[in-house]
Amino acid sequence: APPPLPPAAPRSSARAPSRGDAVAGTSGHPGHLGHAPGGRESDRARTRPPRRSLQEGALNHPILYRLLKLIQRNQGLTPPKEVYNRWNIFCDNNTPSQKGVRPTRDPKVLDKEIILRFLVQDLPRHFWVFLVKKVQADGAESGLAEEWAKYCDELAPPLPGNSSKATRDPRNLEPLFLLSFVASTLENDDRHGGRLATIIDNYQFDFTHQGAAGAADRRGGQRGSTAGPRGPGRGQGQGQGQSQ
Repeated sequence: APPPLPPAAPRSSARAPSRGDAVAGTSGHPGHLGHAPGGRESDRARTRPPRRSLQEGALNHPILYRLLKLIQRNQGLTPPKEVYNRWNIFCDNNTPSQKGVRPTRDPKVLDKEIILRFLVQDLPRHFWVFLVKKVQADGAESGLAEEWAKYCDELAPPLPGNSSKATRDPRNLEPLFLLSFVASTLENDDRHGGRLATIIDNYQFDFTHQGAAGAADRRGGQRGSTAGPRGPGRGQGQGQGQSQ
C-alpha cells in the first residue's frame, strides 16, 4: 500500500502587499508615503526628501560641467561673455594655485563643488528663475513643463498653508532647487533631441539690470512679462530672461 500523505500545511494568514498598503518610501516617488487601504492617501500627507537629496544623482561633475559650458557659450547674454568672465574671476579667487602660476580655470579638472558654488552663488538668483520660466513656456509642447510640475510635486516644499500641494512657482524656490531641475533634465536631454540645450542656447539675460529684475521678481514678475496659458511670454523687461 502507498505510504500515507503528510498532513496539509496550515494556510498562512499573510498576504502579498498590495499597492494600497501604507508603506513609507515604497511608492513610485522618493520619500512619498504609500496609500492607505482603499487607494486614498492617508491624511493627504507625504514626506519630502531632505535638501541634500537634490545634490545627488544629476548634480554630478559631467552634468555640471556641461551646463556651465552651455551657459558660457550662450550668445544672448548682456554683456557678452558675462558668465565666462565671471567664471574666470571666480576661479582666480577660489581655486588652488601655485606661486607664480595662474589659478586653475579649467572646469574639467576642478571639483564639482567648485562649479556648483559658482552657479548658485555667483549667478544672480533671478537668472535661474527666468531660465526655468523659459523652460516652462518653450517646453510646454515638448513635455518639459510637465516634467517641471512632476519634479516640484516630488521634491519641492509644500505651499504655505497647504501641505497637500507642492510649490511650483520658481520665484518661491531656492536657486539650488532650480539648478537641480535643470541639471537633472539635461542629464537625459540627448535622448529627447536636445530640447533643453536648445532652450538654454536661446535664453537671453541682461546682467546689467539686476536691481530692476529683482524688483519685478518681488512684485510677481510684472515687469516685462505677460502670463498666458503657456506661461510667461516674450520677455521685454530689463534684467530678465527673454523668450525668442
